[in-house]
Amino acid sequence: MKYELELWTHLLGHPTCTEQGIWSIKRGVGLGVVALIQREDGSVRFIKKAPRPEYEFSGMWALPGGMIRGSADQQLYEALRDSLQKRVLSESGYDLSAALDVKAIRIKPLPVTSYHARGALRHTLILPFITSDDNALLVPASDPSVTDSSWLRPAEILHQLAPANRLIVAWWLWPSLAPGVRGKIRSSVERAWRNCKANANIIGFPLPPVPWERN
Repeated sequence: MKYELELWTHLLGHPTCTEQGIWSIKRGVGLGVVALIQREDGSVRFIKKAPRPEYEFSGMWALPGGMIRGSADQQLYEALRDSLQKRVLSESGYDLSAALDVKAIRIKPLPVTSYHARGALRHTLILPFITSDDNALLVPASDPSVTDSSWLRPAEILHQLAPANRLIVAWWLWPSLAPGVRGKIRSSVERAWRNCKANANIIGFPLPPVPWERN
């Protein structure tokens, strides 16, 4: 992961760890990380957020992951690795530490999500990674903020994903989709892109790309 993190170094600047243990690029803008775990049959491991009043992603599907947490005496890639492994295990039951190959999904600029916490609007840059393992040993998910963890077909569930996650999955999936499928999901992806665009504008971050303009 250390090498893959360098893909985004010029966009992240000089992240620091706050007193609360959250890695951020500036005040109110944290760093998050998610994992797209795929199987040979094309299914992906998704988690469903538990219903929670006034939570933007209540009841929505998402990729497992969370905020990058750690301490100031860590390197960012160490905090990223530890946070990703911990969150993926607790939310989806997948032991990412046993994965043989974890790579970055090469989306630049990164999508930006937002949520409210303690009455304040906060923004997060999402760093996405991908791995595959058909022989993974899954354990029961332990995170109370998750009500379900399942292998699902990404194109079928795309419209139910949280916006930044939807954009990430669409970016990864787009080259393999038939034209007819692309047409069916494009409006949903466009809504996700507009959401991430609005968040990027608020924090002065470059706009995320759209999947249909991939090189």
